[in-house]
Amino acid sequence: MKKLGFMILTVMLILACAFALADGKQKVVQKNYYVVESYSNYFYFFAKVENAGDAPITLDTGMLVIFDQDDEIVQTENYVYPYPRYLEPGEYAYARDWTFLEIGADDIGDVKFSIGLDRLRNPVTRIPCEAVYDAGDPLSKYDDYIYVTIANTTDQTLFNLRVVGALLDEEGNILYVGQDSMSNLGIHAGSTVTARLYIDSDFAEHFMNNRIVPAVVDALVYIEED
Repeated sequence: MKKLGFMILTVMLILACAFALADGKQKVVQKNYYVVESYSNYFYFFAKVENAGDAPITLDTGMLVIFDQDDEIVQTENYVYPYPRYLEPGEYAYARDWTFLEIGADDIGDVKFSIGLDRLRNPVTRIPCEAVYDAGDPLSKYDDYIYVTIANTTDQTLFNLRVVGALLDEEGNILYVGQDSMSNLGIHAGSTVTARLYIDSDFAEHFMNNRIVPAVVDALVYIEED
């Protein structure tokens, strides 16, 4: 009887340890920002968030805080959206935000970003895709695109796809993140379609003026389940 009780206790401890280890954890693995001086100072922010745990998570919206050179908070943004929000272990999302900068670009002291967790929501289905970057005419700032080719490998017509495209430099720093939805377009089983994400002229001009050359293009395509 004592032996049976010991075995039961051992099994319970093993299960408790397994559940304790099954914990999702959000981790900001990269962030980047820059200021585009146009009619006003536009502040653009990008981040990559990863599920570094071993259980699914749902990301909340993030918080962005901009400090000046005196370490004083000058601006906060409370609703920085990640795409997608639901992450399985090892999966990642991109977040983006923009705002009118209330101080000069040279007056920025630091930029901090944090993101919490929301209650666990329905999972997303990730769809295979390939992406390329087309800078278009090198003398023009109005025809830069990310082309994302999406393959439907299921036996159903897919609707409500969300497409995320990101440009990175050779060191993996995020230069741009864009996203779009395809709610009214269905992709038939066994077929492919190409989505085109327009890169705003402010970004294209910033790349040209600062001799920034995107080296890597990444894309995420997914469907948020009901």
